[in-house]
Amino acid sequence: MKNYCLNCRKELEEGQKFCTGCGTPVQNPVVNEPVSVEPQMVAQSQVQVQPQVVSQPQVQSQAVSQPSQVNQTLAAEKKDSNVFAIVGFVLAIISLLCCGTTGAFGLIFSIIGLVESKKKNGAGKGLSIAGIVISSIMVVLLIILSTLGAFADILFA
Repeated sequence: MKNYCLNCRKELEEGQKFCTGCGTPVQNPVVNEPVSVEPQMVAQSQVQVQPQVVSQPQVQSQAVSQPSQVNQTLAAEKKDSNVFAIVGFVLAIISLLCCGTTGAFGLIFSIIGLVESKKKNGAGKGLSIAGIVISSIMVVLLIILSTLGAFADILFA
């Protein structure tokens, strides 16, 4: 006597615990012959619908931890700030307000910050470059204005 899977109607061998077709566990196979469903004209009063409970194989999904690892990596990069780049940029901005007096310090700190940004995967590179540009302009302006002031004292004294 042949046994068939209740779920997919595939032929089962004796002693088989799972269907090789759909993976459904075999528990007391009731169906001995495959059932063919043929449409028949049936009056509505004769139709009785009985729900059939079929156990489906459950697939365990594993949570993917990649997004959390990416977030941790990004958080670690954000925490690793470049202090020299920040100090250099702040001193460069202060040199704008103080007629270039802190421009030399801003230039030095910004250059150190640019070197450090290479070690820290680019952290603070933009601030360092902005600090270098602003500080350089202010140092050149300070030198030009100081030179003109010195010559003005000599010429008009």
